[in-house]
Amino acid sequence: MEKHVTVKQSIRELIRTAPDQISRLFVAREARGSDIADIVRLAKAHRVSFHVVPRAKILALCNKGYSGVLAVVTRIEYFTLDEALERLGGLPAVTVLVLDEIADPQNFGAILRTAAAFAVNAVVIQQWNQCPVTGTVVDVSRGAAKIVPIVREKNIFNAVRRLKNEGYWVFGTMPDTADRSRTVGMERLAENRVVIVVGNEHKGIRRNVADACDGIIVIPQAERVQSLNVSVAAGVVLYERFKSLVARRQ
Repeated sequence: MEKHVTVKQSIRELIRTAPDQISRLFVAREARGSDIADIVRLAKAHRVSFHVVPRAKILALCNKGYSGVLAVVTRIEYFTLDEALERLGGLPAVTVLVLDEIADPQNFGAILRTAAAFAVNAVVIQQWNQCPVTGTVVDVSRGAAKIVPIVREKNIFNAVRRLKNEGYWVFGTMPDTADRSRTVGMERLAENRVVIVVGNEHKGIRRNVADACDGIIVIPQAERVQSLNVSVAAGVVLYERFKSLVARRQ
């Protein structure tokens, strides 16, 4: 459910404390003053995308309490891992995607859209050092941010260990790995309960998280390309997982 906020102090507090609840932020082109400049500064600092629009655009969306700025708030419901496991417990096959510190909202949104397309049952993110579900994420995901259950945990490493203890096979994705003994083929994605882990755009999967995985999937690619974008890599592996589930039903 959407809510319109026009009070500048309230918008500042939302940006500081709950940026993931702001699906859209509009600033009037005609607006001036230090309080408007402060909102723009905070939005940039907290990676909340905003649109500079004519005053008439804001009034068309909300004609009460015009202040030169408008935040459209959409509450995103996060789940705990316990809640997700309970919801997924009775399913014959489950796909869980774990994101290890994804920083870019464009990547996060694209991953959520792909997750929805390939029937991912839950996406697990970390509470800190992870891009929240901002307006940009919602826009890029084309609504998938509100479709795929998002689990937010304090520690991804502990979440991976918990999933393993619950009987899930956990596979990390990497462009390459020096330890070939840990690589597994795409056919392992046909297991009943599978967790796929993708890592940060620059650092990849952290070492302790990779060590906790049951195996590492390396996506074959031409030597002239160093690595795939994380959203593309996630798409490749999620497609292979989805394909194995479709083949099982035929």
